[in-house]
Amino acid sequence: MKGDDGEPRVIDLHGIEFVPTFADGPQWPVVTPGPMVKLPAAPRQARPVVGFQTCVVLPDIQLGYFRTASNDLEAIHDEAAISVALQIVKAVKPSLIVLVGDNLDLCEFGKYRTSPPFQRTTQAAIDRATVLCAQLRLRHPTRGSCGSPATMRNGCRTSSWTTPLRRSGYGRATRPSRGR
Repeated sequence: MKGDDGEPRVIDLHGIEFVPTFADGPQWPVVTPGPMVKLPAAPRQARPVVGFQTCVVLPDIQLGYFRTASNDLEAIHDEAAISVALQIVKAVKPSLIVLVGDNLDLCEFGKYRTSPPFQRTTQAAIDRATVLCAQLRLRHPTRGSCGSPATMRNGCRTSSWTTPLRRSGYGRATRPSRGR
């Protein structure tokens, strides 16, 4: 860089280098795919579409947890609301189930990442989301569904955590297998 007089200027540059303090991996459990859920084979029924079809949209579930003073996980999402949503899906038998918005509330990667109650909570949120998807499929196995975990897709893409997340194995939960 040149100064106003056309002469080169010396600029002191600073950098940060992250060096792990462990030889064989992190001291905490690395996030893994959600729990394996065995689902029955979905019956395939050819049904003519007559009249209106029904779609159930479940927005912004915000599945997430924090740690209490005794280190127990406590949900920050509303399990009672999720129970009602599952009952509605079972009763309505929609043609399509759509999950939109922030389905995962990954506090440990947001503004609370340095707050101890929100550390090491991501795995529990991924596990709960996996189980919820299996519960939705069990209540209406012959219908289509789609999900859009915006927190993972959009929030992490713009975050400085994207590369460390991928290196740590964060990503989509494993699709539950169907019993055959």
